Amino acid sequence: MRYLVFLVLAGCSETMMLYPHGGGPPISGELDRVGQTMTVKLDGQELSGSYIRSNVSGSNQYKALLTSKGGRTLRCEFVNSVSEIGTGVCQTGEGKVFDLQLKP
Repeated sequence: MRYLVFLVLAGCSETMMLYPHGGGPPISGELDRVGQTMTVKLDGQELSGSYIRSNVSGSNQYKALLTSKGGRTLRCEFVNSVSEIGTGVCQTGEGKVFDLQLKP
């Protein structure tokens, strides 16, 4: 029974990778499907927030606004499939752009 519980919980989050435009090392984070939140550590600051489905019913398009305690922001738009694979784009309040990739 414990093994079954572990399998259910393992499917609740996805690895989020941010690839900066213009080069640089990728940044990893997490998308929590149960809590509908995203978290990433960017330049030593943790940014987190909720994501929501776009207004179209049944859509697999999402938007998120992540913030840090210091007021830094990261806006993301992405498409996420039932198979937990997704792609999108994120941009900081300062204008830095990242390609977003989600994988189980």
